[in-house]
Amino acid sequence: MKYKLVYIEWEDSLHSKGRWSWTKDIEDESKTFPKQMRHTMVGFVIKETKAYILLSQGYKMYEQDDGDVSVQDPFTLVKSAIRKRKVLKV
Repeated sequence: MKYKLVYIEWEDSLHSKGRWSWTKDIEDESKTFPKQMRHTMVGFVIKETKAYILLSQGYKMYEQDDGDVSVQDPFTLVKSAIRKRKVLKV
């Protein structure tokens, strides 16, 4: 397998409803943030640097003559947000 399959958990950023708000309303909304900010994903590591990891849900439906492959829904994740990472055996 060309790309490693991984399970990733990360903390994400979240903003309010995108409108003018009263500070007391924002404080009430912030009580639910920790539950909403934890995300998980299983994907293939397409590229990795010191700063980020590029994941894809799938790859290689189409391959070009030079070996380049197509990837499905690429997703770039900042490494400082990662809380758990595990390589999955297939």
